[in-house]
Amino acid sequence: MHSIYRLLTAFFLYSFLSACASLAHQSQLSDFNDGLELLVAGKQKQAREKLNPLCQSKHKASCLFLGKALDVSPDLAVMQGVTTLSSTQLVVAAPEKELLKFYARKKGELKLFLPSLSNEFVFFKRSEKIYHLNFKDLKPSESYELIVFNESGKLLDSRNFRTFEKKIEKPKVAVLSCMRDDYKNLDTIWNSLEKNQADLLFMIGDNSYIDHGLSPLLNGVTPQKIWERQLETRLRLPVFRWKNLVPVYGVWDDHDYGLNNGGAEYKYKTESAKLFRVFFPLDLPEAKIEKGPGISFSLQWQKQNFIFLDNRSFRDAHFHFGKKQRKWISKQLNSQSLNWLVSGDQFFGGYHDFESFQGSHPKAFKQFLKELNRKNHEYLFVSGDRHLSETMKLSAAQYPFLSYEVTSSPVHSSVYEDALERHPNPNRRKGVDGTWNFMTLQWEASGKPETIDVKAKDQNGKLIFEDQLLYP
Repeated sequence: MHSIYRLLTAFFLYSFLSACASLAHQSQLSDFNDGLELLVAGKQKQAREKLNPLCQSKHKASCLFLGKALDVSPDLAVMQGVTTLSSTQLVVAAPEKELLKFYARKKGELKLFLPSLSNEFVFFKRSEKIYHLNFKDLKPSESYELIVFNESGKLLDSRNFRTFEKKIEKPKVAVLSCMRDDYKNLDTIWNSLEKNQADLLFMIGDNSYIDHGLSPLLNGVTPQKIWERQLETRLRLPVFRWKNLVPVYGVWDDHDYGLNNGGAEYKYKTESAKLFRVFFPLDLPEAKIEKGPGISFSLQWQKQNFIFLDNRSFRDAHFHFGKKQRKWISKQLNSQSLNWLVSGDQFFGGYHDFESFQGSHPKAFKQFLKELNRKNHEYLFVSGDRHLSETMKLSAAQYPFLSYEVTSSPVHSSVYEDALERHPNPNRRKGVDGTWNFMTLQWEASGKPETIDVKAKDQNGKLIFEDQLLYP
């Protein structure tokens, strides 16, 4: 009988303490939310009165909002996307069941920014979802902090980001392609890239290997598989755990399109494009992004004209980019800038038997060059796909204009030693094969660049080759 009384006493005591703890937590959460509302309203003194006691009781989110320096491990996959001088779009992959809240805080200040737009995307009952967060009314050259916590006030993540600066003396772009996510030791090359401090990252194709291990003959690639593999890649790649975010602009090649060597015949091309833009969105009203056919788009940045091409949606036996996209490309060309034409696979690839514009569609390629020559502009061709990196000079004796092509591949995927030797390129200046690598391109921002400095580095950050592209 006494043992029953002891059990009942213990049960009621546990229930009482649990109820007290729950009430204390609710009171703490209420004070926390009140403090955030006061910060958003600019009432910093009153906000401190709410948040200081919580911080003293080791509530991490309160400490972070008060400007305390905390070492917060990245719990989510976060990408900074389209950016302007005063706004940016962040893409967050997070557990589907979590109800998350997002704020941005200017470093060194207590003022908070709420997203001007916050959208959620969930497909096929997957356990993660994607958030699109737009922040505006920011200032160039200032550092901001994204703070993420859940509905119970638990701090989940914190990242640093910046908007574009009005002028960068020597802008630097990193060109990346071929990122198969099932290799080990991926951190090394992404850590090396992070140390290079590029201003922009161009992910130009095979950013995710959707079709890897899936037979199209067995209907292995479906919209659900596209969604799942995009998510898996986003959660695995170390770049999306960087503390200091760098804006990313992306287009695809065949593996993130969903069909090896695929083109317009791919039955899921519409669904694939829709899902691709969930992970690489362009929906920032303040940005001067010109959307083209398929997933193509163009933007101007630091006096350069970047034209990203869709090399898959319209490809058939006769055309590489399709008639509609070809006309759109012509309208995007700018006589006042260097025109960067960016595609997942090579343009001037007639020297090998793999996919390329020149090799796969020689007739359309010649017509394309004629159209570019009539514009009398300056061009730089940027590509990936080849699982080797190289620079080419396209002489006026062979082609109707002086230009260059740079090919950067792979960040981490299969490599082949002696690939350069097996496929000699008459236009090649520098090249590397048999190793993971990335490429950076840098120039003076005073006007039309006279030189583009190219550097290819291996996974340890060691310089493999460098080249200088001259535009006299």
